[in-house]
Amino acid sequence: MPSPSVFPGKPLEAFLVVNPRSANGSTGAQWPRFARMLESAGVQVEARFTEGPEHATTLVREGLLAGHRRILVVGGDGTINEAVNGFFDPEGRATHPVAELGVICRGTGCDFIKSHGIPKREDLAIARLLSGTPHALDIGKVTFRDASGQPRHRYFCNIAEAGMGGAAVDRVNRTSKRLGGFASFLLGTLRTFATYRNPLMTVSFDDGPAETLVASNLVVGLGRYFGGGMCILPEAVVDDGRFDVLLMGD
Repeated sequence: MPSPSVFPGKPLEAFLVVNPRSANGSTGAQWPRFARMLESAGVQVEARFTEGPEHATTLVREGLLAGHRRILVVGGDGTINEAVNGFFDPEGRATHPVAELGVICRGTGCDFIKSHGIPKREDLAIARLLSGTPHALDIGKVTFRDASGQPRHRYFCNIAEAGMGGAAVDRVNRTSKRLGGFASFLLGTLRTFATYRNPLMTVSFDDGPAETLVASNLVVGLGRYFGGGMCILPEAVVDDGRFDVLLMGD
């Protein structure tokens, strides 16, 4: 499956997708400062701002279809996930045959960048964009039914999960996240744990026989971190062509 790679290492033009609501809403207010930093570094950008959920997917897809091949995302893990989905059309074909992804992480958890060694500080992240070496990333695909029961699929570049973790993330995403990444996710997990009831899951690994059991969480990952810095899959490698899986029992 084609996958985006890390932004190349020299001053170039880029199609920029910014989530102004990321980092608890501070990215929009600080955008002029980021724009000056990019300009000073010699990066010329065409900027677009997200307006709601999944808008980053639409913007990235539009940018690639317009001929841009370097996409730079300013936002958190959710924005990065949406951007990766923009690299594919609804049928799963690559939107652009040769496209690259760069990240300036402005979010609560910032888990994606931890597995890739990308600095969180904006100036250091920009320096990494200009000096780094492009490399391919593994991408996962999950097929599911949404809250209305409709079949859907999405791609992910870090971790997908089913169970208590998903419920905790949903709770955290509906809060202000003022406590920061780790504390926000920890508090959300504890509050979810107080009322969550572990469901029956039917699981099958590597085309093996299906097994039905009660479990609290199923984590399928390409990266190592989730929940604001928790190293949940310490042996995961982002480009080895394999998923790391953790099944938490009852």
